[in-house]
Amino acid sequence: MKTYIINLKRCPERRLYMERLLSRYSFLDIEFVEAIDGKRLSEKEKKERFDQDKAFRLYGRYLSDGEMGCTLSHQLCYCKIKEGKEDYALILEDDLFIKNPNIHQILENIGLDLKNAKPEVLLLSGDYWWLHKKEQKDNYSIVSVYDASCAQSYVINKKAATLLNVNVPYFVADDWLLFKQKVDLKAVHPHLIDQNRVDFSTEVMATNIGIVRNQLSSKRNLYYYKVALLKSFLCKMRHFESKTFKDGKA
Repeated sequence: MKTYIINLKRCPERRLYMERLLSRYSFLDIEFVEAIDGKRLSEKEKKERFDQDKAFRLYGRYLSDGEMGCTLSHQLCYCKIKEGKEDYALILEDDLFIKNPNIHQILENIGLDLKNAKPEVLLLSGDYWWLHKKEQKDNYSIVSVYDASCAQSYVINKKAATLLNVNVPYFVADDWLLFKQKVDLKAVHPHLIDQNRVDFSTEVMATNIGIVRNQLSSKRNLYYYKVALLKSFLCKMRHFESKTFKDGKA
């Protein structure tokens, strides 16, 4: 399986960690993608490559340098998939650990399903709200996802990568609600991969995280209010799959 790993050039220790972590998984065809460091982009480059005004209308705030860099890095991967020969690929960030030892078999089955699917993204990590189970396998399920946080590990097919690859992005890399307007969003349940927050901290820092509602239009505010209500209902129904960290804590 073609696998793109996003890694900042100034973080070689993360690259070494991922090389060691994935060395036992010979079925992965690994390619490291040099991440775009938002902190090192000039103001001119930021204006040319990212639409902050549109981001403000969407989230009620401007995105941080780290958020812009993260989005642009995932866009690099989408471009590689769009222009490559593979029908789908695995995208990973560089601060992960593997939860499920059967990941080889599961990803093999997933690849067969994605080859001829509609535009589709399949999340492998936690922190998602799911609607219903689509497929029941031997020891896992594929669920339909309403929304999710993080973009640390997922499989995406060429059709979806082509639709999500834009010239001037204006969104965070994990705005799955927005992306669902173009692609089918699913997840593996229980999830397979999680974040290693014991050895690594996040490189994506923001002054304001999420949505700043008091700077949004009334229509946009109402939209997010409805989203929050449905997420709350799904949590009560136990349709929320929480991520864990390396020490096992949520």
